[in-house]
Amino acid sequence: MGKCSRKMKRKVQLGNKQNLREKQLPQDFLDALERIREYKDNGCYDDGLQACIDLFEKYGVKADAAYEVAELYYLSGDYEHCAIWCENTLNLDNQKVDVYLLLSKIALLKDQLANALALLEKIIIITNSDIVHYREDMEELLNLVLIDYDESDVQSRYPLVWKTLKNINNNTSAEINYSDEQDDMIIADNIYEAKIEELQLAIMKEPISLIQKITLCHKKAAEFYKNGDFNNALEFLKLAMTIDNTNNITLKNMGFLLVKMGKEEEAKAYFKKIEEVDLMIIDMIN
Repeated sequence: MGKCSRKMKRKVQLGNKQNLREKQLPQDFLDALERIREYKDNGCYDDGLQACIDLFEKYGVKADAAYEVAELYYLSGDYEHCAIWCENTLNLDNQKVDVYLLLSKIALLKDQLANALALLEKIIIITNSDIVHYREDMEELLNLVLIDYDESDVQSRYPLVWKTLKNINNNTSAEINYSDEQDDMIIADNIYEAKIEELQLAIMKEPISLIQKITLCHKKAAEFYKNGDFNNALEFLKLAMTIDNTNNITLKNMGFLLVKMGKEEEAKAYFKKIEEVDLMIIDMIN
């Protein structure tokens, strides 16, 4: 994507001035956005970026197209350029909630849980708590954070997030706190964790469809599960969830693994989202 990146940099410098007098976008612009989204879904990221460049040349750098660039980089595993284009998008429209959601996903994948929570809080503030269109994604991100982040800390440090997404007052509950374990990790563990991140990044960089990326995540999760490494199996299921949080297989595997880890309440939340009728899942929910 290097060649496309250089073109993008030139286009955004020219486009910032044009967006000061941005008008209602024509239908062919919206049609072009749909084609770009099709490229994303099919794993054709370079084609998607080139389509964005073509769009910039015709209409200037608009926030909607800039966001598509950010997401294309995210899906290709290039988080550095994704963050740059998130910033470019926010310079054009600092109220674009999708950007904050994308940044929150990146923070989660980088294990920057506090940053992910702060970004969720930002969304609640800029929308005046009117998050009806974003609630499902935000709740999913919070649930993923809570797998590793102490629940009582979220309640005390991010009360707005807790109240808005959990819809309940502060209530402490007995949760396993993995943060202390993370603080005490030895050097060998850190090296191993870095290798896990490399594997995740390799999956995201594969020029394949989103469904194929999810399949790779499940395969890696299965490998770790067979070796009794539930924590790292969970990391690959989390990655699958950031790609598509409605995939029934991912929801089933997340729930099953969380049950094995002794986190039955969290598991039920995933089981309840499964659309297909499954008698085994019904039994586990009850």
